[in-house]
Amino acid sequence: MLPGDGKLNYGLGKALETHYRYQAGRYVQISPDFQLIQNPGYNKDRGPVEVFGLRVRGYWLPL
Repeated sequence: MLPGDGKLNYGLGKALETHYRYQAGRYVQISPDFQLIQNPGYNKDRGPVEVFGLRVRGYWLPL
């Protein structure tokens, strides 16, 4: 089953994702992320879509 009403210009969706984790200190990690999506929602009339993300993780150890 494909999303939509049947009137879309259907095409195969493709995605590429890359990310990196950087240790910014003893207790902090930073992870940027990039995604490139071709034909989002199986719709050839849309896209490509670029999605950027950033995750920051902080933690501490109890004494």
